[in-house]
Amino acid sequence: MKFCILIFLMLTKTYSIWAQVNPSFDEGNNAYMHQDFTTAIKSYQACLSQGESSSLRFNLGNAYFQNGNIGPAILEYERALQIDPRNKGILTNLEYVRKKSGLAKEKSTFGDTLLQLLTIDTWVWITSFAFWTLIAALLFYKLLRHRFFFYFPASLILCLGTIPLLVAHKHANDAIIIKKETPLLTSPAPTSEVTSSIEEGSRVSVKTEYNGFFFAHLSKNKEGWIQKNNLGFIREKGQ
Repeated sequence: MKFCILIFLMLTKTYSIWAQVNPSFDEGNNAYMHQDFTTAIKSYQACLSQGESSSLRFNLGNAYFQNGNIGPAILEYERALQIDPRNKGILTNLEYVRKKSGLAKEKSTFGDTLLQLLTIDTWVWITSFAFWTLIAALLFYKLLRHRFFFYFPASLILCLGTIPLLVAHKHANDAIIIKKETPLLTSPAPTSEVTSSIEEGSRVSVKTEYNGFFFAHLSKNKEGWIQKNNLGFIREKGQ
């Protein structure tokens, strides 16, 4: 019930904004309300050519989930969080879908927690501001009476701001498995040996690409080659 309520609130909240600029959003909402989730997905995808928002990604994720596409749903929720990392509706639905699908809860570090507070662009702005404040304080060292009140806050913000940026860089090539029972291969070839299968909706870290395959890391002792069309990057290439 909670999942359905969140869907309704997000649909009604964003209806007037997107419907004015893109009729496909209106069509997507109408299709969703009539439980025609395939049409809703196509309509929301058409909206993406005009730009994206956390609400659009969220609605697309909801449509995928209702259509039984767990991997794409989780992928769209993750993409929505890149735009609005503190959105409770997105976080709640993502947790709900992951739990319902039997996926293990992802471990969160201190850096991950900081990254979830603000967008990457905001962290870049804050860190840059702290850096140049520190530089200015050093340049005008002799003119500052209370130097500590400039150095300490700027240094602290600079250090804290660097942590989520490093975490973001570490997760820059994270992707979500979007196909059911995706095979993990020993080499980048369709006929290579299958070592195991990966659950739809699982997060992987892509290391390299070769001949239509990605070499991905899943856990400490689990890595291998995955066909390119079996996953989607959380941060789409070119962003």
